[in-house]
Amino acid sequence: MHRELEARLLEAQKMESIGTLAGGVAHDFNNVLAAILGNLAIAREDLGPGHPVQQHLSMVQQAATRARSLVQQILTFSRRLPQEREVQPLAPLVAEALALLRATLPASVRLEAHLSVQPLAAEVDAGQIQQVVLNLCNNAWQALPAQIGRIDVHLEAVTIAEGDTAAGTPPPGRYARLSVVDDGSGMDEATRTRIFEPFFTTKPVGQGTGLGLAVVHGIVAASGGHIAVNSAPGLGTRIDVHLPLREAAGTAQAAAAAPAAGTSLRGRGEHVLLADDDDVVGLTLQALLERAGYRVTRVDSGIAAIDAVRLAPRGHALVVTDFNMPGLSGLSVAEQIAAIAPGLPVVITSGYVTEELLDRAGALGVRAVLLKEHSLERLARVVHDLLDGDTSESDAAAGVRPA
Repeated sequence: MHRELEARLLEAQKMESIGTLAGGVAHDFNNVLAAILGNLAIAREDLGPGHPVQQHLSMVQQAATRARSLVQQILTFSRRLPQEREVQPLAPLVAEALALLRATLPASVRLEAHLSVQPLAAEVDAGQIQQVVLNLCNNAWQALPAQIGRIDVHLEAVTIAEGDTAAGTPPPGRYARLSVVDDGSGMDEATRTRIFEPFFTTKPVGQGTGLGLAVVHGIVAASGGHIAVNSAPGLGTRIDVHLPLREAAGTAQAAAAAPAAGTSLRGRGEHVLLADDDDVVGLTLQALLERAGYRVTRVDSGIAAIDAVRLAPRGHALVVTDFNMPGLSGLSVAEQIAAIAPGLPVVITSGYVTEELLDRAGALGVRAVLLKEHSLERLARVVHDLLDGDTSESDAAAGVRPA
C-alpha cells in the first residue's frame, strides 16, 4: 500500500512538472504562431484572392493553425488554460468544429453529422468542447484503414433511468449524448482500457503524441460528463460522451446581440500604445492595428510604456501590453498606468492565460486579457469595442474573457 501511494505521488509530481514545462514552452511558441498567422493574413490580403501563391500560403496557414491547436491541447491537458464554462447550445459548437474538420479530411473519408434539432444545452467551455469533437474525429480518421471509410457524429438527448447498468452508463438523469462512430480497425480490450492514458499511442513514432484522448477525458470529466467506449477488432469504434443537460437561459438574446461574423470594425485614427519586447510580434500587431484604422506607437518594454504615458497622460486612447516582458510585466504596467492616467484602458496579451493572471488583472482594472495567438482574429475588434464603450457583448462575441 505504501509503495502504491509513493508511486502515485511520483506520477503526480511528474505530471505537474510536465504542465509547468508546457506552460513555459507555450508562451514562446505562441509568440511565433502569432507572428506567422498575423503576417500570413497581411500577405494574403496584399496579394489578392486570385494570386497563384495563395494556394501555398493557404497550406502554410493550415499548418500554423494545426500547430496552434496542438499547443491548446497541451495546455488543456496540463490545465494551464482557464475554464470558461457557461450554459450554451451544443449543436452550433459541434457543427462549427465539423466544418473545420471537413477542410482537412481526405476525399476518401466520409463525414456525416446527425445533430438533434432540439436546443440541447450544457454547461461547457465552447473551445474545449470543440476540441473534444476534433480530437475524437481525428482519432477515428486515423483508425480508418488506408484512410478510407466513414465517420458518423451524432448529437441527441438521452435519459438514463434508474437501474441502467450498461457499460459506461452515467448516473440517472437527462444528458446530451455526443457520439463519434467509425468503421475502422477497432481495438482489442488491452488497447481500449488504455486509450485515455497520457502519452499512450498505437501510432508509429512521429505520428502521434498520445495526448488527444487524454485531453478529451480531462475536458469531459471537468464538465461533469462521462465517456463510454465500445470497440472490437475489425468492427470499428463508438465513443459516447454524455454531458448533463441544462436550461439555456438567455442564449437566444445573447446570440441576437452578437455582431455577425466578418463584420468590419474600423478605428478612427485613435492613438494606441503597444508594448511588446518581441520585435517580430510587435511589428505584426502594429501592422494589424494600423490596417484596422488606428495610429500606433510601439515600444519594446514596460518601462518605455510607462515613460510614454507619463510624458503624455492624455496622449493615448488605449494601451496594449504583453504580459511576459523583462523589467516590468504587463501587470506592473497596468498598475502604474492606473496611477498615472486613471481610466486609460489596458489590454494584456499573453502566450498563455491562467486563472491567476485573470484574477490579478481584474483586480488592477485591466479591461481584457487576450491569448496572443488569437490576436490576429480578435485584437482589433477588442480595441474597437473598448474605445466605443461596448464591452459586455463584444467580449463574448470575440471569445475574449474580460479580466
